[in-house]
Amino acid sequence: MQQHQSVDGSINDAPMSGAVSAIMNLSYNLYLLGHNVKIQDRLLGRLKDKNNFRGAQYETYVATEFIKAGFSLEIENEEDSRTTHCEFTAVSPKTGRKYSIEAKVRQPHKDNIGISKQIGDALIKQAKHERIVFVDINVPDFLRKMPDIVAGIKQKESSWKEDQKAYLFVTNHPFEYDLEGISEHKAGFAHGFKIPEFSLDFQFTSLREALKAREKHIDMFDLVRSVCEHEEIPSTFDGEYPEFAFAGKDMPPRLIIGQKYLIPDKEGQNVEAILETATVSGHEKKIWGVYRTVTGERVHCTNPMTDEELIAYRRQPDTFLGVPLRQGRKAKDLIDLFDFFYESYKNTPRERIVEFVKDRADFESLRNLNDEELKISYCEGLVYSTIN
Repeated sequence: MQQHQSVDGSINDAPMSGAVSAIMNLSYNLYLLGHNVKIQDRLLGRLKDKNNFRGAQYETYVATEFIKAGFSLEIENEEDSRTTHCEFTAVSPKTGRKYSIEAKVRQPHKDNIGISKQIGDALIKQAKHERIVFVDINVPDFLRKMPDIVAGIKQKESSWKEDQKAYLFVTNHPFEYDLEGISEHKAGFAHGFKIPEFSLDFQFTSLREALKAREKHIDMFDLVRSVCEHEEIPSTFDGEYPEFAFAGKDMPPRLIIGQKYLIPDKEGQNVEAILETATVSGHEKKIWGVYRTVTGERVHCTNPMTDEELIAYRRQPDTFLGVPLRQGRKAKDLIDLFDFFYESYKNTPRERIVEFVKDRADFESLRNLNDEELKISYCEGLVYSTIN
């Protein structure tokens, strides 16, 4: 901190070393666990025991990933010695389904990269609900080794003769491999252990089949998305962008849709106007806005972006302007493209959708569908039209 501290006391950036990354992540995990007293007390006791620290540290990570995804947590009754127990139970906010969570961490600096033992130890635990297993593989250069890691999991899966199934989350927290240098980023992937349609290499025959699989495993898809979106530790308590929260006096006012600003009219005079909508051009470092004056006139204005604003925009583009507003970006896959079309048409009246599909060969069957199925079929057709 002393090495990177600014002379004038202003807020600045510094590289995230392995040691800093480890303690910041543990601290944030404990902060998030603060509202779940029973689980926090249990983990605090284990963290203070050097023989249990590594496993307890990883459990804080696993627990908080569920918290950030909106799950509620229930502690297992460990006083019942008649059977084994998973770490805790997670309850989905969307479906209400319960999951038994097990967390296993591999010791560092091993000569191999296998996690067969950790998977087997987790699967033989008694689970009251559907099983989710987190395993931290703890290796440097994770991405290069990932094919071998996946091959080991597949081998374990094919040789496992028991009936247990599990959603498997393999993670990597390589903090201690370079405590003084810049830390490698956390990484990981999800796989369905004996759950084919959630496995890494499952091939769907149609978009509809993939959508049905996503609906069946929607809690896991939501968890994966949350892990990706909430990887960064926030710098503010209220969720404000640090670039705005810690801005200096020279920072221009933040543009928020619905707020009033002074803009030049046709005569070049400053008038008060409400920002109705806007879009960002990152490569041009400009914000294109449509403003409505007190007289009802609409004016187009362009604002240059500072470097800090551009950083904030790239971190969370869809909420940069203060309200949810999807900014232009490429679809990652066909389901992402379907979601774009569905969001665009989900509130469209049925009569309009029927009008859109009137020239399709399967029109008669389409118009007999309920509203939801009709919209899904229409958006599915748009995806196929796009890729063709």
